[in-house]
Amino acid sequence: MATYSVTGDSTDNITITGTVAEDTIGVENAGGVFTIYGGRGEGDAADTDDVITIGDSVDAYGTFDVFGNGGDDSITATFADSAVTATVIGGAGDDSITMTGGDSTSTIVVAGSSGLDTISVDSADGDVTIYGGSGAADAADSADFITFGGAGTFDVFGNGGDDTVSGDLDAGGDANVYGGGGDDVLSVANGDSTSVVTVTAGSEADTVSVTGAAGDVTIYGGSGEADAADGADSIRFGGAGTFDVFGNGGDDTVSGALTGGGDANVYGGGGSDDITVGGGDSTSVVTVTAGSEADTIDVTGDGGSYTVYGGSGEADSADLADVITAHDSGDFTIYGNGGDDTIDLSDIDVTDSGTVVTAYGGAGDDAFSVGADTAATFVLSGGGGDDTYLVTQGAGADSAGASTGEGIVTITDFEVGSGDQLNINTGDSTDLVVGVTVSSSATLQDALDAAAAAAVDTGDIGVVIYGGSAYAVVEGGGDLTALDSTDQVIKLTGVTDLNVIDQITAVA
Repeated sequence: MATYSVTGDSTDNITITGTVAEDTIGVENAGGVFTIYGGRGEGDAADTDDVITIGDSVDAYGTFDVFGNGGDDSITATFADSAVTATVIGGAGDDSITMTGGDSTSTIVVAGSSGLDTISVDSADGDVTIYGGSGAADAADSADFITFGGAGTFDVFGNGGDDTVSGDLDAGGDANVYGGGGDDVLSVANGDSTSVVTVTAGSEADTVSVTGAAGDVTIYGGSGEADAADGADSIRFGGAGTFDVFGNGGDDTVSGALTGGGDANVYGGGGSDDITVGGGDSTSVVTVTAGSEADTIDVTGDGGSYTVYGGSGEADSADLADVITAHDSGDFTIYGNGGDDTIDLSDIDVTDSGTVVTAYGGAGDDAFSVGADTAATFVLSGGGGDDTYLVTQGAGADSAGASTGEGIVTITDFEVGSGDQLNINTGDSTDLVVGVTVSSSATLQDALDAAAAAAVDTGDIGVVIYGGSAYAVVEGGGDLTALDSTDQVIKLTGVTDLNVIDQITAVA
């Protein structure tokens, strides 16, 4: 066992070589070039537990090459806000490495090597590279615990093992985090609008969190954009930044909470994924592409623009049955794609009649639902299959709105004599559905008034053919002799057969 205490200055070039025993090495007020071996030289696996301290009472600067070698070593370095070049290799054993400081010109490299290592690099403003193992691709490494933070640029490699990596960026900080093998837990927080964060979790079942981010963020649940062999990941993201998220293979859970003008592009990839995105503001643009399995997608708008693909794009007929739910406000465009999809729009609640919600069911027997008390314009297209539409009675548009489609529900491809079904939730399944006719000289106002007047009581439904389409008017309880703003209007584009009333039902 040996104890060394060395004080140097900027002109010194000093090498400290310990013993095979438990050494204690301290370097103070350093400014030169230091090489420190915890054992008898680089690669001394027989070395035991060493304690190496740099800048304990006076912050250090200069150039440092530190080798802990064998044993469970404790290496601590406190650097001044000055230029530092440091390479620290923990070596074999379960090492604890802690480093702080340095300025924007500093370069710091830390490698835990083999063993269960704990590594912390904080308040770093320069270029920092951290390896849990011995390099970028050390699959044999064990589980490491790595923390980092500051305004620097961080490249962090967990390597093999079930690693825990946690980063807290200051303004201007950037991070590239690679989980490597194992079921890793990876988190990065904060930064500012200039920060760039990329997390590549690796092809196991990983947990990823990037929050408080205002810059550009890219998250891969696997090893890149198209890693079909990836396991089931849990990914959480949030902030006012721009997020590109790839779940990759596996049954992933992806949850995003946007703030301010945050934007998001989420790709579920293979597997049956559960994707939830909410928040943002009226400038936010969100796109969710779930992938061709049976996925669950839940999007909560805040006045922005939201596009959802149940499959892999607009025309993915091979997609399976998806459950897609939209909430609150914004312009929504939804593609169910293949499969028997459930598209729930019943919780959309807007007061702006200029808001447009468009949903395409695609192939399969799809089920749509639209809620009450919303001024949005809904355009629904079932696509192939026998589709079911549930519309809950609520305040609707007047005839001017009906003529433009504004504020009403329009179904573009309802087929008479098919398995298509329109259910209207009036609150009373005994409400009447009545077909009425009007003269060829009637106006749209005349036709809608006639449909409204067919009602005997609140909740009754009058159906009229006008201008090459059918209109169902649900009596809202106002003027029972004419259309008014309490009534709900549903347009069935291209339907000219009044027998359509056999496919319209009042439900409770």
